[in-house]
Amino acid sequence: MEHYVGLDVSLKLTVICIVDQTGRIEREGVVASNPEAIAAFIKSHAPHIARIRLETGATSTWLWAELNKMGLPVICNPLQEVEKRRSLRRTDDPTIRIRRGRLAGRISKCGDKLLRSYLYEAANVLLTRVAKWSAVKAWGIRLAKRSGLRKAKVAVARKLAVILHRMWIDGTGFNWSTKKAAA
Repeated sequence: MEHYVGLDVSLKLTVICIVDQTGRIEREGVVASNPEAIAAFIKSHAPHIARIRLETGATSTWLWAELNKMGLPVICNPLQEVEKRRSLRRTDDPTIRIRRGRLAGRISKCGDKLLRSYLYEAANVLLTRVAKWSAVKAWGIRLAKRSGLRKAKVAVARKLAVILHRMWIDGTGFNWSTKKAAA
């Protein structure tokens, strides 16, 4: 049975919530916010990890890199949008932190539906609001002229997913074009 893990990280403590394929909570716990303690808890209570969801924050890049080095399938995403809808403000209150951990675990189980919505929003912003040009933006604008903005947003979102995947695999950064691409 696959397990999905959600992490709510603060500087001192991390709330961990492990859910199964059905969304039922298998295990919850609080450990020190260091990669070794988090990995030990997860490995001991979730033998079949499908995904670990870590929210973006001050320590997320470091923690993502360290957990990744340990071979854990970590995905980093913002929970702020979900927090707004669920009134789960940032706090040290243990009850709220446990609810945030549960939410992160369930979002981890949901998979890439949430990621797709973020990629679609990023494509929308790139095509309509970003002034700086890149090859991706130029390609999207040309596609929008041919097929319409809606189809272009979906295509750019897919292209962004491919680019992000390659960047995560290679560990490289995104390079903006040095000159304005032809639209």
